[in-house]
Amino acid sequence: MSQNQSLFNWKLLAHAEDQATYEVYFDPSHYIYQAHFPTQPVTPGVCIIQLITELASALTAQKLQLRCAKNVKFLSLLIPSLAESVLVELKMEHEQTAATNFWHAKAVVKNAQSTIAKLSLVYDC
Repeated sequence: MSQNQSLFNWKLLAHAEDQATYEVYFDPSHYIYQAHFPTQPVTPGVCIIQLITELASALTAQKLQLRCAKNVKFLSLLIPSLAESVLVELKMEHEQTAATNFWHAKAVVKNAQSTIAKLSLVYDC
C-alpha cells in the first residue's frame, strides 16, 4: 500500500465570502487506520485538525500554518467504515494589523447522526 495515499478527499458544496461547507470522504483502507486502531479504526484528532487546515488554505487561497488551537472539542468518534462522508462547515475571519496577519477559523465537523468536532483555530498566513 502506498504511503502517499490520501486519507481524505473533499468537495465544496457551498461557498459565500469567507465561509464554506464541504463534504469529506475518509478512506477506511488508509494505512493510518492500521495503527489507530486495527480492530476498530478511528480517525485521529490530529487528522481532523489537518483536514481543517487544508480546507482553510483552500478557502483563503493561502498557505496557512497553524499558530494555535483556541478551542477544540471532539464530541464523538469519526469511524471511517461507518460514515460514508462528513460535512465540514468552515468560517474564516481575517485579522490584519501592522503587527499581525492571522486567519481565525471556526469549524464544525458532523455526520448524519451527530456532531463530531467543533474547532476554533488560528493560522499565520
